[in-house]
Amino acid sequence: MCLRTEDEGMSRQLDDDLAKLATAPAGPLHKALRGLGLPEELDQRIADAIHRRNQIVHHMTEDPRGGDGDGHRGGDGRGRRTGRIGRP
Repeated sequence: MCLRTEDEGMSRQLDDDLAKLATAPAGPLHKALRGLGLPEELDQRIADAIHRRNQIVHHMTEDPRGGDGDGHRGGDGRGRRTGRIGRP
C-alpha cells in the first residue's frame, strides 16, 4: 500500500483502484469517466485527444503513399521510406 494514501486516510481499496487506473489504456479510462457523468464538451475533447494519440502511436510508421506500414512492398522496403527522409 502506498504510504501517502495511508497517511492521508485513504482506504486500501482506493489505493488498489488508483493503481489499476494508472496502468489502464486510455479507452477504458475514458469509458469510466463517461460513467461518472462527464460533460459532453469535455468528453469530446478527451475522445479527440485519444484519437490523435492513437494515430501517432499506432500509425507513425505507415507510408502515406501506400504499403503496409512496415515497408514490405517489394524487397526489404527500406528504400521507399529512407529515400524520402528530409524530403516532403
